[in-house]
Amino acid sequence: MKRSIIITAALLAFTLTACGSEESSESTAVTTAAKTTAEDVISVSVTEAESTAETKTSEAGTAEAETTVSASETETTTVYDNDPGLAGAVDWKTAYKKVLEDYESTSDFIEDCAWDLQDLDNDGFPELLISEGTFHVAGVRFYYYANGSAGPVYNESMDAIQYGSYGYVLICPEKQLVGCMDMHMGYDYSGFLRYENHKITLLKTFSNNGGAILDGDIEYTIDGNVTTEEEYRKEMSEFDSCNWKTVGREYSFGDYSAIDNWQ
Repeated sequence: MKRSIIITAALLAFTLTACGSEESSESTAVTTAAKTTAEDVISVSVTEAESTAETKTSEAGTAEAETTVSASETETTTVYDNDPGLAGAVDWKTAYKKVLEDYESTSDFIEDCAWDLQDLDNDGFPELLISEGTFHVAGVRFYYYANGSAGPVYNESMDAIQYGSYGYVLICPEKQLVGCMDMHMGYDYSGFLRYENHKITLLKTFSNNGGAILDGDIEYTIDGNVTTEEEYRKEMSEFDSCNWKTVGREYSFGDYSAIDNWQ
């Protein structure tokens, strides 16, 4: 598993423990910066991906750890909305080429973008993945094909959002899972989600602040709730046992021969 390049992009609300009166002001700053929702850390929206590139930092430097991986609630702008060119496409290959061509013409496209094809649910039709780049908060966008049309993969809130970091994401097709991992400023984030019926559902998130604690106890959380290290390790073993595959950046824009040659 390539922990060093994968972001969990969905995180949790948790509170750091104060480690003595002398460190109380620093601990308070860290606690305030660390509060967020679980899905905010796992998912990365297009809007936030641009704004978090210039993340705020506190004097202690801990605010950056949270703002870099947090995501706004704003729904992602999609290039295919109200586009009759995708409705009733001849086949998935035609539909995906249109998505890629349209994305390349938007302001979201940069030279570092890439794409991939992966059958996330083993239904015989691959999903299209678009990597936003290779910078830290660059996520992977998911698209699917059904009934002659291509469209975005939504979450439970019907938002078309991105997952992963540095332009990559984890998948485990045999279990229809999507995984995210990230370590930043001493905070270790991870989580996994289920891809089913062309939607992504958050299953579980994990975090610990082991790399940010100089003195005192490390705080472990599952789904935003503080837990014991033993329980944390037990639950994380399920995540670690998955046969994760790192995907997102297999092909370059402009060359769509991989679509034509897909078997």
